[in-house]
Amino acid sequence: MAQCGQEGGSANEARCLLGIGDSAWETLLADSDEFRQAEKKRKSLCEVWWERQGRRMATGADGNPAVWIFNMKNRFGWRDKHEIESRHEGKPVTIQIVEAVKPDDSDSID
Repeated sequence: MAQCGQEGGSANEARCLLGIGDSAWETLLADSDEFRQAEKKRKSLCEVWWERQGRRMATGADGNPAVWIFNMKNRFGWRDKHEIESRHEGKPVTIQIVEAVKPDDSDSID
């Protein structure tokens, strides 16, 4: 499990490498604290591997940043925006944050 994570491998990859079917995997996660801990470690190691790939691309290494971004969003739940849920008297409250943008001065005549 750890080796799979150290290479950026997913839970599905680990499951296949171990020769464990879907239902057996779920049973192990439900019944075995040791297995849950091993899976948690695999996932953490996997995220570290992918973060390092992004850091390498950010410093000039070859790679596809768009693919990396979508991978991080889909695999690890990364998001571009933060959603805040607030309640007033038990009912959801919608909060809209508006960002002020400086007008573009490129059209002005000097």
